[in-house]
Amino acid sequence: SLPGSITSIGNSLWIKFHSDTDTTADGFSAYFALSVTHCEQTYQATANRRSISSPNYPASYPGNIDACVTTITAGEGQQIQLVFEEFATEDHSDCGYDYVEVRDGDSSDSPSLGRYCGSSLPGSITSIGNSLWIKFHSDQNTNADGFSAYFALSVINCPKPTIPNGAVSPTDATLSYGHSYTVTCNSGYILADSSTMTCKKEKSTDCDSALIPLL
Repeated sequence: SLPGSITSIGNSLWIKFHSDTDTTADGFSAYFALSVTHCEQTYQATANRRSISSPNYPASYPGNIDACVTTITAGEGQQIQLVFEEFATEDHSDCGYDYVEVRDGDSSDSPSLGRYCGSSLPGSITSIGNSLWIKFHSDQNTNADGFSAYFALSVINCPKPTIPNGAVSPTDATLSYGHSYTVTCNSGYILADSSTMTCKKEKSTDCDSALIPLL
């Protein structure tokens, strides 16, 4: 039976061939080459969930990985939520062996949001800006199952304002970033130019309205 492909965990392989004094056969032929584990990925975040994982997941990840970077971007003013569903890497007090590193931005120089290792599931991570940089690293020693996670746009909800002597449309309890709402005054009130959007009594019985963007 032909053995399957074999990839070293470290940077060397030791191969021994042995035969006894009895039955002989044709032997074997094989080839070898550098195995380059390179898994750079770029995604555009949407409202729909998309999954990412460590190399070979759910099988154990290879050793000596340092070029496995995922960059996720969203539109201007949007944020990204990253949720880990499974997590298992070599444990270390400073996460110096195998780890997942998350940064708020699109490069290795962006502010760190954490470095994670071991078997504890990291909490949900939400970007401050509109991009996330995620790096998976492994050394040449102990390997584990790795991680599985998903990401999607993080919806920023604003509470619907309460307008005395008026009404707000749409009637949803919360409004998302980038949406707008319309304030309409009751009969006998006119819209005051105020950040609180209070309808004040006026002599006119005309009813004004305004479209207010959520910034």
